Amino acid sequence: EHVDALLLQRDDALGVTDYRGISGACWRNTSYQDGGEPYCYAVHTGMLVYPMLEYVAALRSAPRYEDRIAADGETLGAKAERYLVAAQESVAFHEFEWNDAGYYVFAPDASFLAYAGQDQPLNQSNALGRVHVLLAELAPGGGDLEKATALASRMQSMITVGGDGAYLWNYWGGALAGDGEDVSHAAINVDFAALCAAHGIVFDEADVAGFATTFMERVYVDDATFSDWVGRSE
Repeated sequence: EHVDALLLQRDDALGVTDYRGISGACWRNTSYQDGGEPYCYAVHTGMLVYPMLEYVAALRSAPRYEDRIAADGETLGAKAERYLVAAQESVAFHEFEWNDAGYYVFAPDASFLAYAGQDQPLNQSNALGRVHVLLAELAPGGGDLEKATALASRMQSMITVGGDGAYLWNYWGGALAGDGEDVSHAAINVDFAALCAAHGIVFDEADVAGFATTFMERVYVDDATFSDWVGRSE
């Protein structure tokens, strides 16, 4: 029910458009831009589509549920296939923002954005990265594995390993500065890396252990206290 309601709120279902006048398979935002210009952020698409594909993957692992009838009369199997197509449509919408170097960029012609034409922060690209990983498994051959691999390679290249073995990085990537990324956005990057490791894409168990060290040695302080940053130095 949640997914069906979500898809009814997609731009192409509502008949609304982005700043280019395109009514696409995305969910536009008007609140982040000072002038209220409508823009579809890749990170939002990733956050909304990822659970849809988790559902599809879960259903496929338990085929006995495929013929179950939902409250609206549609089978769960039919819903899963419809959600898979919807996810592919939403990912395809952001193809114009993709850079083959392994990241998404903010649209160069979106002059109202402070970072128009620049590469997106790691978490924003990797929110869609998680979607590419699942699509590579659920609908192989569509170029998703290549994108997931490129995104993972770039993420890996941005990591600095601390003296304690902790994996550290910045919100925007680049050379480590200060205490690194905030844990809220970092969680998306860690989930992406762990998902990649589970699917044998660039990251492995040693990397997962490095992220675990980040949590235990840098984020966790005690049972009631957690750092806001991945690179807490004290």
